[in-house]
Parts: sequence; structure tokens; C-alpha cells
Amino acid sequence: MKRSGYDIANEPPVKAAVMVRRPDGSLTGEMSELGMTKAILATSKPPLAHVKRSLRHAITRLHKSGITSCQDASGNTILLTALRELEGENALKVN
Repeated sequence: MKRSGYDIANEPPVKAAVMVRRPDGSLTGEMSELGMTKAILATSKPPLAHVKRSLRHAITRLHKSGITSCQDASGNTILLTALRELEGENALKVN
């Protein structure tokens, strides 16, 4: 959390952020919603080729289990770009 820029002892509250605190007010590390913003921005982004490779592998595993469609509501720019490219390559064999 420190490496992401959080002040564990004195992080100010943020509207629409869930940041669980200890009785002394310090952060526990459990957070969601907009509380994750600093952590997400500090996380390195995988190369597009890796994301596409991972998606192809995941689709293969889904098909082996008989799954032909899935839904994810947490898409980000790199994931959506990879899905768009796979669809353009006619390699997105899942609905």
C-alpha cells in the first residue's frame, strides 16, 4: 500500500471509496470501489500480446469444460483492446 501511495496511518476518506480501518483509523488493506484507485494506477500493465495469449488459453480451457459463453463486468482498456483484436482475427471463439 505504501508503494502505491497510500498513507496507512492518515489516508483521508474519499467519496465512493471503501477503505476498512483499524480502531486507530489506520488502513487494514481491505478496500474496494474507488478505494482501489491508487493501487490500480500503481500496478504494472501487461503487454497486449500477453493478454491475448492468456485469453486464448482461457478460451481453450473453457471449451474443454463445455463452456461456450461468459460475462465479465470489470473490463479495462487493455482487456477490451485484446478482445477487439481477437474478434478482428476471428479468434474469439466464445460469446
